[in-house]
Amino acid sequence: MKILIAGGGEFAENLIKMLNPRENEIIVIEKDEARKRELESKYDILVINKSATDIDVYAREVKMDEINAVLALTNSDEINMLVLAIAKIYNIPIRIGRFAEEKIGELVRELQLGIPITQPKILASIVADYMSSVLIPVHLGKLGSFDLYAVGVAEGDRAAGSRVKDLEMSEEVGKIILMFDGTRFKVPSDDDVLKPGDILVIMATGTDFIAYIKG
Repeated sequence: MKILIAGGGEFAENLIKMLNPRENEIIVIEKDEARKRELESKYDILVINKSATDIDVYAREVKMDEINAVLALTNSDEINMLVLAIAKIYNIPIRIGRFAEEKIGELVRELQLGIPITQPKILASIVADYMSSVLIPVHLGKLGSFDLYAVGVAEGDRAAGSRVKDLEMSEEVGKIILMFDGTRFKVPSDDDVLKPGDILVIMATGTDFIAYIKG
């Protein structure tokens, strides 16, 4: 996977460790020269020493048509929103941003710019889990005779935009016992609408549930 990260702070570094630069090609946009040198000395990544607001970065320096995921992790909600808007213009399939203000995060979700994460303490692990589970469900462990899986809902999935009950997934196939929408965990009701960016925890005895979520 080819990943573009806007902002090279602590959150970005934690995520770089989890995503493993040996398995993923990671490009970071970081305007601080000293921080750029520090990141490049620690990890096998490319760091572009410019501001994430510099349109030239996306137009000329990064081959946006090759990017699979954009992560907006600067300290500015406004800049992160801009980065996700640019990523949407380029049709980047995975777009995730860090937001301090829940209202801005809600606006990002309403405008379908990307996935807003507003809980910074668990940001890195949530993003890493989502990026893994959006491709292949992640096995979390067992609960009695059942297996627990985490699966991310992505744009284009069968489940995206559907109510839980409209999936018509029987409990023999799998049951959604928990969902995380970027701001909070909740036990879903039948009328809850599943949106791109949601992480679902599913209790199942096999993997037939994947067809109901991914299509």
